[in-house]
Amino acid sequence: MLFCVFIILAYVVLVLQTTLVPLLPPWAGRPDLPLVLLVHAAIRLPTATGLAVTLLVAIGVDILAGVHTGPAALAYLALFAILRSASGPLALAPHQPMLAGLGTLLVNLAIYLGSAILTPGDTPVWAWRQVLLGALTTGVCALPLTMLFDDCAAWIRRRQRLKRQSAT
Repeated sequence: MLFCVFIILAYVVLVLQTTLVPLLPPWAGRPDLPLVLLVHAAIRLPTATGLAVTLLVAIGVDILAGVHTGPAALAYLALFAILRSASGPLALAPHQPMLAGLGTLLVNLAIYLGSAILTPGDTPVWAWRQVLLGALTTGVCALPLTMLFDDCAAWIRRRQRLKRQSAT
């Protein structure tokens, strides 16, 4: 049940990323909403569920980017592994906006390097201002989204507990 709800949340986040985020003015930055879900999945969800959600989000981001398939997925999986290995002290909600902003910088750097390697004759442009604004807005969006994801997980666990109690 938890897996299904977070898969639905992953699709909702991908739809928001491709429909509403591009409508934001350029000076406001572009938050990376799928990355916020990835940070939450790496820190708060069980490993198998978090990895499955991360894989689906990473593949969705790669497909929707339409450039090269692979760099974003590898960057998201590497970030998942890093966050999962250090999730003990980072499991508190106040750390998640900082991790989302830092994760945005790391993922953008990895995608830039991957794109530069895959297209040797045409080096992509690294726009510091846009990347830093994106990291900042991702950090700002991370706390309310984290609270929403926590509420969804608590609701599912509460429903499962009530179902088990009524069955006994």
